[in-house]
Amino acid sequence: FLHTPFPHSEFFRSLPFRTTLLHGMLGASLIGFHLFDYARHFLSCCVRMLSVEYHSRRGGVLWLEYNSRRVNVRVSHVGVDAEHIKEIGGDAETRAMVQHLQKTYKNQIVIFGIGALDHIKGIPLKLKAFEKFLEKYPQRRGQVVLVQAITPKRHHDEATAALKRKITDRAQYINERYSANGWTPVHLVWGPCPLRRRVAFYKISRLLLATSIREGLDLTTYEFLYTAGSEPKSAIV
Repeated sequence: FLHTPFPHSEFFRSLPFRTTLLHGMLGASLIGFHLFDYARHFLSCCVRMLSVEYHSRRGGVLWLEYNSRRVNVRVSHVGVDAEHIKEIGGDAETRAMVQHLQKTYKNQIVIFGIGALDHIKGIPLKLKAFEKFLEKYPQRRGQVVLVQAITPKRHHDEATAALKRKITDRAQYINERYSANGWTPVHLVWGPCPLRRRVAFYKISRLLLATSIREGLDLTTYEFLYTAGSEPKSAIV
């Protein structure tokens, strides 16, 4: 199952190991994608670069004939365990975390965001957008905070370190420009953010700000919806 978007054939063909990657993927019996667009891109690459034709049947069934084998291609979404989220949201440990966060952000409208330390998550753009919001609506200063949880990447390199500096510098600039009377607009929360902690943040947040530039599937939006339930005050942007 490919959790990330599969690129268009015009981009994929520029990779020096494009055919090796395709042959490797076709070694599986079943290949899954989040969206039909991603599956279509993959099938197009197989046709254009390997001359492997695909077949389809009514009902969304897709497959390829490769090395005298049938390789099935499936489009399916990954979901969340709604009952588990509901269970965690109501237990004593989570309630204690919620109470602590409510005290920390007392009398504030909390905009919450979460994402890995990765360029594709669009965190610097999110900070710029929030800065523009504070500039355009000065009456909201002192009332709204952006809490951005940033989870670590598995592999740390120079590009990741540069991105971290960029995020930190932008948040510091915004805070230096707009902080007043004990109010700080941007709060960066670094480190792992397991489900219980995410649920606690969801419960105190008025808005979930999901700004990935390109995403396979963002399950945090599902988690937020299940946590909010029928609460009319909660929204996703």
